[in-house]
Amino acid sequence: GLSKYQVEPGQLVCAMCRAEAMTPDGYSPTDLVLRRAARTMLAELGTRASSTSKNHAEFTRLEEVWAVSMGGDVILPRYSVESMLEFITWLAKDSGRARSFETILRAAGGVIAKTTASGLMSDPRVKALRARMADLIGDLAQPCTHTTRKLARLVLDETLQTCCAGAKAEAVYSSHRVIFLLEVMMGLRLGEATGRQHGVAACDVWIVNPLSERCAEMGTTIAAHLESTKTAQGRGRWAHCVGKSLTSEFDLESALRDLWRVQGHSTETVTVDGFQVERPDYSVVQLRVGASLPDSAFDTFVKALGKLPRDHPLQPAAKYLGRTATQKRRAVSIEEGDRYVNLVGSAKGSARIHAASEWLAGLGLARYAAVVKGPLIRATDGGRLTDTPLETGSSYSHSTKALKLAYELLRGRGEEDLELAVEEDESGKLVLKFAHHSNRRFSDKVARDTSDVTGATIIDIDCIFGWNEQERERSMQQHYAGLDLASRIERLARVTMMV
Repeated sequence: GLSKYQVEPGQLVCAMCRAEAMTPDGYSPTDLVLRRAARTMLAELGTRASSTSKNHAEFTRLEEVWAVSMGGDVILPRYSVESMLEFITWLAKDSGRARSFETILRAAGGVIAKTTASGLMSDPRVKALRARMADLIGDLAQPCTHTTRKLARLVLDETLQTCCAGAKAEAVYSSHRVIFLLEVMMGLRLGEATGRQHGVAACDVWIVNPLSERCAEMGTTIAAHLESTKTAQGRGRWAHCVGKSLTSEFDLESALRDLWRVQGHSTETVTVDGFQVERPDYSVVQLRVGASLPDSAFDTFVKALGKLPRDHPLQPAAKYLGRTATQKRRAVSIEEGDRYVNLVGSAKGSARIHAASEWLAGLGLARYAAVVKGPLIRATDGGRLTDTPLETGSSYSHSTKALKLAYELLRGRGEEDLELAVEEDESGKLVLKFAHHSNRRFSDKVARDTSDVTGATIIDIDCIFGWNEQERERSMQQHYAGLDLASRIERLARVTMMV
């Protein structure tokens, strides 16, 4: 028989059939029986069983779409190895469903096992091509278990703080709370929220309030300018969201203010396009330590760090800076542009910035240094907060672990989560995979499901999440880049307002 969380393809029973099955022969179902049957059907739609059935139905639909694309008169993939090989190639390259590649093929395995029992998905050629296409697609082919509103609330209220214990716990927690909310509410990739290459700068994340009637109904919103993004390097984009989501009341504004407090930032308030913009005043003195810096100059720098007077702004971080600079200079796996150290950070024109710049000039290193924007999310060194951007790999023991703990809490408390859809493999085993992408996928799904309420278009959604940046027409990229702040808020801040 079928296990609890498995259903046959097409097994979902409609309300009328349920009602008739509960009614004696010769009688018609009453209105009450019909209503109760409909209620039970809807409840089943929230279980993992219906999620499996939905994926089975999607595979069946895509089989038919593929057959049409082949001109018809072909054997469906479920019955033929050669057809399945062509289907896999089409699914990865031409279907527009690359992000669901593994989900669809897992569903294919389930459908084939229950309708043909052929074991086609275990054919060596099918397995090899599937793996090859998954490698070509990359992260898009690895389906994540989507975050849900319940899981996100548990992360923010309970499990994330548990995962951020230890030295400098407050700084770590405040940083990872902001990362989590930037993913959930603004759709940022992890490598856009942090990281030495594309991580957003602190002063490029704004808390925005209207000074006139225009956009007043939106209230406080958050804006972030990404100078360089993962899939559109060098072009960048703007991202916007409401300060507090309407459905779950996730509060990015408060999280940002708490982060600024913990990091000791002063803020500046300016007027931009008729809006009051509040942002951190935070810059860093950055020294390039790559190939452009001669060995003799690098040696001079490292030796001078060990001779700093106790009252110098760089002295508390001297050992860390020397160690980090040496590691980055010698590393073979990082790009030249990533070979730098942030020596000290503070407000523009501050005494700390001036002292570090003067010290470098005295060593003859001024030409290799610059005052640049400081990172929003900063790494810690033991119990000390540094001016170095947090590496993306340093976040998985916090946010991702917190999601897993939230799921275990949910199960342990016996709470039902109607938004939670856990994938199954071909054998029916649950496949639970939480990652940072879980948050973006959840946010994207909510944005699309609530677009009739928010008024967001598909193009608006793609712009916020950075989907198809390389493929999107240049004219459309320029269109959004040319909008003033009010127009961007009107178009983009409402995209994820219902999470």
